[in-house]
Parts: sequence; structure tokens; C-alpha cells
Amino acid sequence: MSLGALFYTYIYARHLAGLKATLPGALTVGAVCTALQYGYNETTILRSWYSPNPQQKLPATEKLATQITEPALNQITEPPWQSLMKLFGLVPISDEEYLDKLRRSREIYLKRITVLEKQIEEEKPL
Repeated sequence: MSLGALFYTYIYARHLAGLKATLPGALTVGAVCTALQYGYNETTILRSWYSPNPQQKLPATEKLATQITEPALNQITEPPWQSLMKLFGLVPISDEEYLDKLRRSREIYLKRITVLEKQIEEEKPL
């Protein structure tokens, strides 16, 4: 939703029609803005489909974006859920890497257990 649509919704629904009309006003304006954006996107796609040379009719910024994204689309090899996981910092690792990580953490815990056992032995009354 654009800033103008939000402003219009706030002014119209909040002050002119009352608090009860806020949600219907926001939904209506949101639907109109979505329809307009969809129409604009479709006309842009149709323009590039029906032009004899799509690269000539696109502005310079769109040419650059097209040149960058077309090779990238062909090189996508990972599923969408993996890219979503990478967004949150979760990276897939191999079984060997995971096993090494578990072994390292086990060694750390075993060392901690021996230290605690020594402390318990020292604190025991005779």
C-alpha cells in the first residue's frame, strides 16, 4: 500500500466516517491499490512481449536489471526453503561436519564433567 493510500484511509475512515469504518476503508483502498499495481505489472510484461526487440524499448535501468537477473535465474540450484533458511542464518552442513561439531561439543562437556567431579571430591568431608 502506498503512503497516499494509508493517509487517505486514516483521514477518511478515522475522522470522517468514524472508527468503525477504519478496517473496511483500509481493505478497500488496499484492494484498489493491489489491482492498480497488478494492472501496471501486466501492461509492462505485455509491452516487453509484443515489442520486436524488448531490449531496445526498455529504459536503461530496466536493461541493466534484465541483464543481471536473466543469468541469475538460470543458475538457481537450491530450493526456495534453503534460501529462506539462509536468510535467517541457517546454513546446511554435511553429515561429517555435523559429526565433527558433535564430537567437539562432547569433548568440551567431558572436560567440564571431570573438572566438576574433581571439585566434588575436594569438597567432600573426610
